[in-house]
Amino acid sequence: MNKIFCKENLPVIIDHHPFYESLNKKIIKETQNHFYGENQQNVDGDSSNVRAAKTNYYKISTPSIELVYEWILTLLRPINKGWLLEVDNSWLAWYRDKEFAISHHHHPAAYGFVYFVKCPKGSSPLIFSTSGKRIKAEEGKVAIFPANLYHHVPKNKCYDRIVLAGNIFASTE
Repeated sequence: MNKIFCKENLPVIIDHHPFYESLNKKIIKETQNHFYGENQQNVDGDSSNVRAAKTNYYKISTPSIELVYEWILTLLRPINKGWLLEVDNSWLAWYRDKEFAISHHHHPAAYGFVYFVKCPKGSSPLIFSTSGKRIKAEEGKVAIFPANLYHHVPKNKCYDRIVLAGNIFASTE
């Protein structure tokens, strides 16, 4: 696990799942019949910042996706002792050519995350808007960041960039 610091001097956790190849294949298989819609709304009713197809579930869940959630929470627990962490809402986003996400944040969550499921050549990076720090799209990589960090995805240059993204809330135990 690596930590990088953005211009805002906030830590971003970057890690690769050790079994991502088989895990990602299972995620794709388990979600092949899920509905991906355009122009989705966020949980708060506002328009989504994702200008690509995404699932419309409050929290997407399959056995393999639950393994990703538990892995992410395991990465966060050592730096959040005394807090109960929970993936509150999540979605899969499927970016095709020229699709993107406008700059946004995930406040009031404690953390946001992006897990890269499928990244063909030409997949756009995740960019933290204020600092310009780029996170290269690589299958099995996760970026976990404070939810108040603005981030975006520039226009994609491939057909099949798929990410699992979501929000993590913290409460006292």
